[in-house]
Amino acid sequence: MHKSNFFIGIFLVSLATLLLELSLTRVMSVALWYHFGFLVISTALLGFGTAGVVLASWKRLREEMDLNNTSAWLSLLFGVITILSYWVLQQIPFNPFSVATDKRQLYIMPLYYITISAPFFVSGLIISLLFTRLSKNMSRLYAVDLIGAAWVHFRNTNKRYSFYHLSHTRLYFQHK
Repeated sequence: MHKSNFFIGIFLVSLATLLLELSLTRVMSVALWYHFGFLVISTALLGFGTAGVVLASWKRLREEMDLNNTSAWLSLLFGVITILSYWVLQQIPFNPFSVATDKRQLYIMPLYYITISAPFFVSGLIISLLFTRLSKNMSRLYAVDLIGAAWVHFRNTNKRYSFYHLSHTRLYFQHK
């Protein structure tokens, strides 16, 4: 596989990861309390950190396995686990309003967060594997990773600005 495919892959994985994080933050803010939206960021970091520990401990994955096949399978796994974890989240009977009265919620809450962190674990494994194995191209890999993440930010900011601008323009003309 040509090395440019790895750059495209890391761009898409970082873009998808940040989109997932942003989407989960919004879903948690609406479905639960808005405080739980902020916890998505910490669970994403938990997934990334766990991926780094696994990669550091698993020498065969880090150094010997074929990078082309491994990154392809991990990318496919990222998509499957993202969909599966969202489905599992809908099945877990987590109710933050009854944490003080229902002691089962104390066991359900960690399960909820582990489920949220699963896609971020796979994403972190992909990105850290590419950083580790293609370290000679680290500056370009990291730049493409940041561009993928920034793409989400700029697309989201432009949408919010255009909605804000359009709604205020409409209000201005309605009052005249």
